[in-house]
Amino acid sequence: MEWLVVLVTGVIALIVFHVPYPQTLYFRLDDPRIGYPNLGVQTIPFNLIVIVFVVSVPIGSLLVFQLVFIRNIHDLHHMLLGYIQSLCFSMLFMMFFWFFYPDYRPSFLSECNPIPSRVQALHKQRANPFNSITYYLPQEICSHPERYLGMKVNITPAFPSGHASNLFAVWIYVLLYLFAKTKAVSVESAVCV
Repeated sequence: MEWLVVLVTGVIALIVFHVPYPQTLYFRLDDPRIGYPNLGVQTIPFNLIVIVFVVSVPIGSLLVFQLVFIRNIHDLHHMLLGYIQSLCFSMLFMMFFWFFYPDYRPSFLSECNPIPSRVQALHKQRANPFNSITYYLPQEICSHPERYLGMKVNITPAFPSGHASNLFAVWIYVLLYLFAKTKAVSVESAVCV
């Protein structure tokens, strides 16, 4: 039954990941939140961060702890189940957050690379003497408008970061699991002065 909950949670997160946004995301060119440069070169590739810090190190440390101290197959099963549940629930939370409160990445403008002629034409068309700010849609002014048609959650996620939320969920689980198994915060282990 527990694995069914994990499977359903993962499927729901995957469905939300591929569903278009329910609302239209407008932006303005002078928005400082989306004007950061896209550096292009990553010092450490994101896939390597996920493989090492979300999968390899937590599972490895939990398995070593399990083999050295616990040595119980049922506890190993529940340890892995809890690890996968924490990962699936963090992804589900993150997907719902991206779906209901979408925003653009900080480097969105450099990824969009607006075409100046389209920007000027739309600005003249939407000019208003009462409001000098013009809002645009990505498919109206970006260099590759086909990329932004049917805006999906996986195109422009901003906050929370997927990698950060997965890291947080996994390492909090590892911390709580190790605290529970070592009884680090129990009354018996307290030192009286």
